[in-house]
Amino acid sequence: MAPSSRPFWKIPPRRLAGAATIALLLGMTPLLSGTSAASAARPSPCRTDPTARLDTVPSPEAVFGFPLGAGQERVVTNEEVRTYLGAVDHASDRVVTGVMATSVLGQPLPYAVVSNERNVRPAALRRIADDVRDLRDPRRTSARTAARTAKDSPAIVWVAANVHGGEKSGTDAALKTLYELAAGLSCAVEQRNDNLVTIIVPTQNPDGRDATRRQNEFGFDMNRDWFARTQQETDGKLELLRRYPPQVFIDAHEMGGRQYFFPPNADPIHHEIAGEAVDWINRIGEANKAGFGYNGACDDTVTTECYFNYDTYDMFFMGYGDTVPTTGFGAAGMTYEKGSASAVADRVQQQFHTHTFWANGYTVGADALKGTAAVVDEPTGAGRAVLFAFNPLFRAYNENGLHLVANALLYPAGAADARRTPGLDAARASAAAAPVAPDLGGGWRPITIEVAATDLPRTRAIVERFTADTRTSAKDDSVYVVIPNPQGLQADEHPFAKDLVRALRDARVPLRSVVA
Repeated sequence: MAPSSRPFWKIPPRRLAGAATIALLLGMTPLLSGTSAASAARPSPCRTDPTARLDTVPSPEAVFGFPLGAGQERVVTNEEVRTYLGAVDHASDRVVTGVMATSVLGQPLPYAVVSNERNVRPAALRRIADDVRDLRDPRRTSARTAARTAKDSPAIVWVAANVHGGEKSGTDAALKTLYELAAGLSCAVEQRNDNLVTIIVPTQNPDGRDATRRQNEFGFDMNRDWFARTQQETDGKLELLRRYPPQVFIDAHEMGGRQYFFPPNADPIHHEIAGEAVDWINRIGEANKAGFGYNGACDDTVTTECYFNYDTYDMFFMGYGDTVPTTGFGAAGMTYEKGSASAVADRVQQQFHTHTFWANGYTVGADALKGTAAVVDEPTGAGRAVLFAFNPLFRAYNENGLHLVANALLYPAGAADARRTPGLDAARASAAAAPVAPDLGGGWRPITIEVAATDLPRTRAIVERFTADTRTSAKDDSVYVVIPNPQGLQADEHPFAKDLVRALRDARVPLRSVVA
């Protein structure tokens, strides 16, 4: 796309054009206080009935045989995603669709652009995108032009889901949103489409979705690929972001348990993130609180089908689906996390309304780690393979993990490896001869909880509320409760790991370590 020829300007504090229109975007709750000049110029055919919809646009139930959200029976497949986007595009003049990339296995990654029928015309989309680019650059456009753009031009909002293939409900909620915006006849929908261009990416990882696996087919976690752009799925997404630069970006995920997280975020927030973006993120969070429904806010007595904020999910690591759109595009980038243990209908409905827990190593008993490898550097062909005994950058940087990764990356190419001696390595030979431990599921990745031996009865009673499938072993004065993990789920994706640890802490059981 050719660069805009308009002059430069200084961004005022009210930076997000039309951003007041985005709160509760997916809840379909009317929030707009005004309409664009384009919409004000024509008589409104909209209806006050929020359930009024065009009969010509196929509903999810007509295509899938079941509704999305309330009453939903199962999650949709990749083929159904593509079929539905094509059907809605064919039936609605508010929607245009495309393909932003192909997956490793050759599956298309489709997207939909939905707004009013004038905004989705190619020339109008180019103009709107140019307006947003101008607003992002403090060096161009006069103050008068900026004010006119903020008043008259729609904002661009992204709803992206399923970057982790096993976290599926965001996809279904995105399709439900597409239907409401494409078919709705209410004044709230008309007002939203007049003031927003919504980019919907139902799945960022179709291969992982098919396999119910976090990573793509190359085994890569694509929510760690925003800057390196090593995966073709990521590359296509970033090019589409350049084409339609977001002012709001929603990245829909799932976590363990039955709760729901949406911002405001936990501290720390990276110093490069602008205060204006954080302000809008927090405003959207307040609107989401008002429209969440279900059991409202989580507290000591309400622990399921409820929401929480200011906990676990920070905005510090500059490599996620919230921080990158925020710093790279000036958007209000947000991560939403819905508990995967909830029924599919509740997961999708709550995602629609709004659109880690993890521990590594031991807190005590450091002797258990003595003599074990943290990093293995293996010569492979003309290069090297580096194997970490843990995930050093799972949720954010940490001092030791960062140094290990940096040293692995910066080790001089072609340098002589003085660490290896010729011949058979004794440690490798010993490991190869050792008996293979029993596989407790997920490639030897069970959940292990260490408590004092005297606390075993209390621990076991609480664990049995979540699962009866456990093994117990003892060493010295510690007892280890091992829970198989057949799917090899990471802790933040596990259906009850977070709730289990919370229950143990609420019962004041001292946890010596949790490995998940």
